[in-house]
Amino acid sequence: MTFKYTETGPQGLLSGKRAFVLTARGGIYAGGTQDHQEPYLRQALAFVGIHDVSFIHAEGLNLGGDFLEKGLNQAKAQLAQAI
Repeated sequence: MTFKYTETGPQGLLSGKRAFVLTARGGIYAGGTQDHQEPYLRQALAFVGIHDVSFIHAEGLNLGGDFLEKGLNQAKAQLAQAI
């Protein structure tokens, strides 16, 4: 069970947990107004009580060349720091 309904509304039951979300994206969206994925996932995880969320995005993968290499290398470096 991940949540329950109380007299004051839903309560997440996974508090104290940490989540890592790894994404692969064709474009570059992190921190921009077109990034709908990260805010949505933060809200969904918060609903079940997980507020400590780290995102690692491999971005620019569909842009080819230097963007592809840079996106993968940055994601690998962030992942190495996280574990």
